[in-house]
Formats: sequence, structure tokens, C-alpha cells
Amino acid sequence: MALFDKTALKGQVGLQAGKDHRSTNSAANDGDFSAELPFLMNCDPVLNGWYTQAVAPTTGFAAALWLSRHLPEKSIILAGFTGQRSLNLKMLSVHDWTIEQTVLRLEYRMGTISRFGDSGQMAERASIENIAERYPELPAATVAAVYADVLRGQFQATDKVVAHLSRDRWYQRIYNKLALRLGLRRWR
Repeated sequence: MALFDKTALKGQVGLQAGKDHRSTNSAANDGDFSAELPFLMNCDPVLNGWYTQAVAPTTGFAAALWLSRHLPEKSIILAGFTGQRSLNLKMLSVHDWTIEQTVLRLEYRMGTISRFGDSGQMAERASIENIAERYPELPAATVAAVYADVLRGQFQATDKVVAHLSRDRWYQRIYNKLALRLGLRRWR
């Protein structure tokens, strides 16, 4: 909360998403500021029944879907949300990035969400089937094409990281050959 002028804040919005969510009201409870308009965005109904149950949705994804459903007249614009791991490897594996990117790209195509810069039974079924049921107005081929596009992007991002790691490993192999010739300690 240190980034905000505490006198300018009108309240705090709590967000819960997924069965193992933590309370997001800790800032108000810890006395960081006084919340005048407490509000809880319960995103579970928006995600229930189709999001992969073994992992939790990202709060940004959950909030974007909640806002698009509850405020359809407002523009929801996302910045970031690429679902691609950067070279600093910042991307947790506790979320279903493929599902999230597929749904976000379908939302982009439908115009319900836009991107900044751009004009039980669950375990038995494939995730793509659950997404197709969520969007009955779209042909299954469209959902599959978006899903494939997300996977392509993730594989390309993985290739970049692997190439980066391979390059570093190449330097290590060169050093080890040189160290062997010079009698130095090898790099493991």
C-alpha cells in the first residue's frame, strides 16, 4: 500500500478465486489504511465448473472475467497477460496458463475484453471440452484454433528459454574443455 496516497483511497476490493484462495483483506486488517467501501469480488461463480480444478486461476484473469460479466458496458483492457515465460523465468506453474490464454483470446475475439496495444467431472474431460461448453456460441473449431494458437505461443516462448539455457550450457562446455587443458577446476 506504500505506493498509494492513503488519503486518496476510497476503499479496498477483496478478490477470491479458486477453492484454496487466501483472503485479500490483509492490508485493511493489518491497519495499512482504513477501508470505507469494503467489497469482495467472488470470482468463483464465473470460473466454477470449467477451470482446471487442480490449480488456482490467476487473480488478474479471474478479475478480468468477473468484470466483463458484471460490467458488460465497461471496457476491460488488459496489459500483459501473455502467458509466456520470460527469460527471467517469472511464471508460476500453479496456474493453467493454457486455459487462461485460450479463454482470454476468445474474449478478445468476442470483444468482451481487449488487450492494451491491440486494436469432479473436470478430471475426466479434456480442458478444451470444458472451454468449448463455456462458449456455445462459437464453433468448436474456433475454440480449438485459439487453443492451438496459445500452445504455439507457449512452445515458442519455451524454445526461447531453452535456446538461452543451451547457449549458457555451450559456454560452460567451452570453459570445461579449457579448464581441463589448463588443469583448472571444472564448472558443473
